[in-house]
Amino acid sequence: MRPIKQGLDYFPLDVDMDTDDKIVLIESRYGSEGFSVIIKLFMKIYRNGYYYKWTERELLLFSKKINVNEKIVNDIVNDCIQWEIFNEKLFEKYKILTSEGIQKRYFEAIKRRRKIDVCKEYVVIPINEYINKDNVVIYSINTNISTQRKGEEIKEKNKSNNINEYINKNKEEYNTNSIEIKFSKYLYKKIKENNPKHKKPNFQTWAKDIDLMLRIDKRDKYEIKKIIDWCQTDDFWKGNILSAKKLRAQYDQLLIKSKINKKVVSNGKKLKVVK
Repeated sequence: MRPIKQGLDYFPLDVDMDTDDKIVLIESRYGSEGFSVIIKLFMKIYRNGYYYKWTERELLLFSKKINVNEKIVNDIVNDCIQWEIFNEKLFEKYKILTSEGIQKRYFEAIKRRRKIDVCKEYVVIPINEYINKDNVVIYSINTNISTQRKGEEIKEKNKSNNINEYINKNKEEYNTNSIEIKFSKYLYKKIKENNPKHKKPNFQTWAKDIDLMLRIDKRDKYEIKKIIDWCQTDDFWKGNILSAKKLRAQYDQLLIKSKINKKVVSNGKKLKVVK
């Protein structure tokens, strides 16, 4: 299945942006560096879509890439939230950076796209005013959008005479060599090391949650493996993380507790999750 493009190649920038009181407040404290950080954050958000996940990991990587001290970046982001450049409620609840203005510009820019994925919990504007609702897959944080989209594609195929062939061809969404299946089997293997009688799961179901972690949550595959290894050796978490769904739901907590929050470097090596 071809992934749906979420981000923008460019975004509009108001010529009088630097006269906005909110921006002036940031510049008055941090100078031109504050303005530069805001612009680069906007670039990161629009490249991702209409929001950007912001945790300690993103802070460290972002600071390194733009060569600005992480404490300064963190202070600027906190002030941006305080001065309503970013939505405070969504940041507190979901750890994402977004705003009404960002979303209006984003959805206006993509209104002609054939397919759009939208997380309903992250939206703060009436998107129906900006896009064609027939082109939108609206999903919840705990819902697999791949399943929703697959259902829509099957409906479209029903219009043809080859529907039975299509369904048989797409019976399994993830093949056995996909990274989603490999991670699912790796997690199961680690769980079985603690409990050999643990019931074998539906790996297709687990793979869907792994897919969301990689594609929607933007988790790093090397970091995921480290988190799996750590949680299945921790006395508390090995009894709680018994599925890919739980792994995804508790990922931020696991990341904090495990302290696996340093930059992950692959060194070009192939990731191996199954022996």
